[in-house]
Amino acid sequence: MKQPTKTSVKLHKGGAISRVQLMDAERTGGSARALVVDNERNFALLIQMRLEDHGLDVIPAYDGPKALSKFGSEGPFDVVFTDRAMPTMDGETLIAKLKEINPDIKIVMLSALELSEADRARIGADKYLLKTSKVYDELGGVLDELGIRREKV
Repeated sequence: MKQPTKTSVKLHKGGAISRVQLMDAERTGGSARALVVDNERNFALLIQMRLEDHGLDVIPAYDGPKALSKFGSEGPFDVVFTDRAMPTMDGETLIAKLKEINPDIKIVMLSALELSEADRARIGADKYLLKTSKVYDELGGVLDELGIRREKV
């Protein structure tokens, strides 16, 4: 199932009417939206702040079940950043569940451990970032690579 879009009716000069489907960021007139999922609250906060610096509207969640709940109740989202190792539900399980809900959602996995290319492909994230001191500087490039529209800040 794709993320919901809103259909709007546009009235043209001369009375012509057309239907226009708007993505969430266009619908609200705001920036793209990100869900950040990490059980390490300080790390999640730093990622959130950096994404906000890049013009995104960010919603945090601190475990997989809360992330699934927010994905449904506070979405749609343009991108999800998730930790790999979390209690209750790990990032791999979360990614699988999110992809069941919306196969087109862009997902970035964050982890302290390096993974092989085969493992990365199996997990299904669009991008994989190591949790190093460079991760904060890499976020802008990742957003560009994934085609996430950002507000100018």
